[in-house]
Amino acid sequence: MIKVSPGQSMFVYGINVDYRAMEDSTKYVDPSAVLYPGRPVRLTSTSLVKNSDGSTITFGLAKSNKNSYVDDTFGEFGAYGSGKMSVVVLGMVTVRPNLYVKSDGTIDTINVWDTTKTYLVNDYLYCNASGLITNDSTGVTGSKFGYVLKPPATEDVTMEIRML
Repeated sequence: MIKVSPGQSMFVYGINVDYRAMEDSTKYVDPSAVLYPGRPVRLTSTSLVKNSDGSTITFGLAKSNKNSYVDDTFGEFGAYGSGKMSVVVLGMVTVRPNLYVKSDGTIDTINVWDTTKTYLVNDYLYCNASGLITNDSTGVTGSKFGYVLKPPATEDVTMEIRML
């Protein structure tokens, strides 16, 4: 259980690159994009990173934030502020829901995969129209981008993915 005192903020991000993976951090982010770690992203016609909608090829999974809670791409320190986004494009990653604990102590959960689906080992993965990882290719015109190595379970809400 996560406990946060009033006035304190905390974030649990939705991706962990705990295996070998290849990342691309050379692409700029589309200014209109709302991105959460672990969610699929695509490239626009001008090579800007934008949230995927299942209609194009998935470029990879966002490793950083660009949303109303946190904006790692346009922050003030270090590599942030470059306007670029790190994207995992190949390898193995662990994804989980993003948890954003607000200063009033409430928690907002931003899902990374479609929670209405049941996932099994070796299920191919796609991006649906809502920008979520799914194993259901119905209505998806984009290509598969990976498969499940470890499905999420009640006792462990992480999914391990092998990206293609």
